[in-house]
Amino acid sequence: MAKKIVVIGAGIIGASIAYHLSANGADVTVIEKSAPASGATATSFAWINANFAETPEFFALRTASIAAWQILEKEIDHADFKVRWGGSLSWGDGNAEQAGHAKALTELGYVIKIIDPTEFSALEPTIRPPEGDCLHALDEGAIDPVSATRVLLQAAAGHGARMVYGCGIDQLLMQNSRVTGVATPFGEIAADEVVVAAGVWSHDLAAQAGVGLPMDNSHSIIVRTTQAKPLISRVILSPDVHFRQDLDGSVIFAESFSGGEICGDPSNSAAKILKLLRHRVPDLGRIEIENIYVGNRPIPADGFPVIGRASGAQGLYLATMHSGITLAPIVGKLATNEILNGADDEMLAPYRLSRFQ
Repeated sequence: MAKKIVVIGAGIIGASIAYHLSANGADVTVIEKSAPASGATATSFAWINANFAETPEFFALRTASIAAWQILEKEIDHADFKVRWGGSLSWGDGNAEQAGHAKALTELGYVIKIIDPTEFSALEPTIRPPEGDCLHALDEGAIDPVSATRVLLQAAAGHGARMVYGCGIDQLLMQNSRVTGVATPFGEIAADEVVVAAGVWSHDLAAQAGVGLPMDNSHSIIVRTTQAKPLISRVILSPDVHFRQDLDGSVIFAESFSGGEICGDPSNSAAKILKLLRHRVPDLGRIEIENIYVGNRPIPADGFPVIGRASGAQGLYLATMHSGITLAPIVGKLATNEILNGADDEMLAPYRLSRFQ
């Protein structure tokens, strides 16, 4: 008999877990209080990378997910599920710092090169080059996170998963110390296991089961423009503005890849950053700001993901993290193995909630 799983949250992490679970025979129900990809996923810069992993273990998880993206992209094979590969170009810390960063990543097995302004211009001829050297990380990419999430959910539905949107969770159902399902305004849904992938709301949901989930969430702003002609082929991380171009021609930009803090009116901040972008890409033409996404990034207290079952609350599985776009494929794959097969994956060992206890 198929294991019944309720996944709370239809962002990129919940979508990936739902897809992998349903593809492996689970009876899956996804519950989302709003619309798919309406939370942190929609406000992500969506850069797929392992460039700034703080530990060797986190680097390994991120690089495994880059490889998992390449596999999943072929497996899904959908026009709206295409990663724009080609890597990133970054500069701004000075030559010595850049050389040290490149050396450290190379020693870990990352493919990264130091290039000069002439080489930069050969790769990105429409972008004003840096005055000095920059780093080219070759195996990175980016994707439209909202489209990707929707496609994953559609693929999960194709495997039999049910989607319930516009439906909040009144409470987690408990029997003794075990989570047995969820109560919604429309009734109760029983489950063998409940997966909480609800971003910044994960803390509150976990608390209903008596589980403490320390979070240090952060606000961010990401801006999307109207469509432009093809100008930018890679993720660009300059000292004053980070930007990239989606396959549909929209340019996505922010003060930093993690979004930056919001100071005052978001429209004023977006207009200021757009001026910096126009300086970097003089040939942008008459593009305009189309959307300003102000978000709240889910960040566990120490900055690393929380993935796995929570001790003291059987039947509850947590999947909460920043860098969700990068990590979605590998988290979906490994979490599914743990949920369905009782595995205890070594790659996820550093990210258990128990580290806070």
